[in-house]
This record gives sequence, structure tokens and C-alpha cells, in this order.
Amino acid sequence: MAEGPPAEPAHATQGGSEPPLHVAAKRDQAAEVRKLVEGRADVELREPGFGWGPLHIAAGSGACQAIDALLELSANVNAQAKDREMPLHLAAAEGHAEALLRLVTARAEVGCSNADGETPLHVAVQHVGGKPGLGHIAALLELRADPVQKDGNGHNAYDVAGLYTNQASELREVLGGAPPKHQDVEDPWPDGPSELKDGTDPLLVAESLKEIGNRRFRDGQYAEAVRLYFKGKLFLPTGPAAHEPVPEGDEHAAQQRACFIAISSNAAACKLKLGEHDACLRICDGVLKLDPHNVKAFYRQAQAHRAAGAVDKAEQALAQAAQLEPENKSVKQELADIQRQRREERSKEQRMAQKMFG
Repeated sequence: MAEGPPAEPAHATQGGSEPPLHVAAKRDQAAEVRKLVEGRADVELREPGFGWGPLHIAAGSGACQAIDALLELSANVNAQAKDREMPLHLAAAEGHAEALLRLVTARAEVGCSNADGETPLHVAVQHVGGKPGLGHIAALLELRADPVQKDGNGHNAYDVAGLYTNQASELREVLGGAPPKHQDVEDPWPDGPSELKDGTDPLLVAESLKEIGNRRFRDGQYAEAVRLYFKGKLFLPTGPAAHEPVPEGDEHAAQQRACFIAISSNAAACKLKLGEHDACLRICDGVLKLDPHNVKAFYRQAQAHRAAGAVDKAEQALAQAAQLEPENKSVKQELADIQRQRREERSKEQRMAQKMFG
């Protein structure tokens, strides 16, 4: 049997960036984590930026199988990064309730403080924006997090809710012991993939949330639709993994990428309807990085530019869309509208000039 390429050193970095153990931890590849550590990778190896170890990475990614593997391999559950944040802080910031439970079960200090005196509960409350629910806040409280413990500025979790969020009332109710409100009666899914029952494909969850979001969009409930779309993206590859090339022949990865693009495109449409033009443009930019031939992204980009008064940029985006789909009726109509708008503006300028100069 022919030999393959030389094995990658356990401590090597990929492209000068993340060590392989950190990559495996982020991707929840428990078997790869064990293999690397058996190959003498340092289970406490820190990346140079924030000083995060593999357990920090796994916790922040909600990678529960990798968390279990690292803990079995004697990773320090209370390891401190450069800012003294522990894995529990990262799991709390990202809203991974199941990861919180596993870490605390392994004796993570639920009342630990970072360099600013913030506990995981402080961090969870501060970063609650964009999370699909408050289940992770309730989970921390069940794990005996103290909502009146103060940070370095003398603020407890109730204070942080008012200082950093627009959900102060609901957060304070939950901090006081009330159960989190269920956001949508049609949405049966947990807040993140780490809380799914074994055997549940996250892609099926993302597709389900996309369809629920589509119904909200059709009903004109754009804020609710975009919340469901963003929740759906949590069940798909995120971060660098979302932008890696899809392996040839990997049908499941191709379906994940297609779902991610569709959800992002639909979220852009919601932002456009809500008048959040900058957010629409940012989402469209992200879609076009993944799919440079996405006509819908160019079209919505053009609509956002035009709504913001940037007609020239709108026309450029539409020209790119028209090059890809010359017979697209919506694109042709938008271009015709811009040309009509320009004619009316020129006619208006001419009339004003005639009045001024006779």
C-alpha cells in the first residue's frame, strides 16, 4: 500500500494561523482531537491572539463532543486566557447552554471573573443581542450563577441588562426566576446545535427555520422572519468554515452551503423591508463572497443603494445582475426605473435653468 503525505506536526499551524487542535475543537471533531493529543499535541496550547486554548475554542463554538474529549484528555476546565476569561465565559457569550452544563459538571467555576471582574453571567447578559432566546441565561441561573455578583465596575447582571441591551425588562424577569418566553409557537428547536437530540441533523433544523421565516416574511412580520433566519444560520457551518470550498462530491456540504446562502439572501430582503439598508448591503456582500453569481444579492444590493440615494451604485449592481441574467424582469424593471428617474431629474434641471436664466 502506497504511503500518503507526511503527517502534519501536532503543533503546526494551518497557513500560519490556527493550530490543528484548535481547528478540530472548533469543528467539534472529537476523534481528531483525540488523535492529535495522542500525537503529542499540547492540550493547553494557546493561540497567539487572545491566548485561547482548545477548550476555549470548543466552548465558544458550542462543540460539545470536542469539549468532552478535551476534558477526558485532562484539559484545564478553568484555564485562563490573556484577559483571564475561562472557557465558561466563551460558552456564555455565545449562548451555548449545553456547553455551559458540561463545563460546570466538570467543575468549571460558575462565579469565575475575567480581568474586568465579569462573571459568565455578566458576559451572557452583555452579549445577548442576536441570540434566539434566553435559555442560556436560565441555564446559568440553574447552575447557581449569582445575578447580584458585581463586576469590576460595581455592576450586577441586572445593571448590565439595562446598560448593554434593549431587552432589560425580559432579562430582569428571567434573572429574577421567571422562565424565558418562548419566541415562536411554530419553532420547536433549541437555541443552538449543541442542544439537539443525538441523531438530529442540524441542516434539517436550518431548513425548517428557513421555512418558518419564509412564512413570517409572507405575513409581513419582517423582524420575526430575520430572527428565525439568523437562528437558522446557527445550525450551519459558521466563521471560516462557512467560507471554505465545498469538497467535490460532498452533497451534504453542498446542501449546507445552499441553505446558508438562501437564509442570508432572505435575511437581506427582511433588512431591506425594515429600512436597514446598511445591514442589507453587508449581508449581500457576504452572499456574493460565497456566490459571486447570485443575481438576487446584486438585485437587493441595488435596491438598498437606491433607497439610500446612491443611484450610481445601484445602477452598477444592476448592471452586474443583468450581465448574469439578461432577461430577468425585475432587474430590467429596476434599470428602467433608474433611467426614467434620471430623465425626470434632467428635465427638472432644465426647467429650473430656464426659469433662472430666461
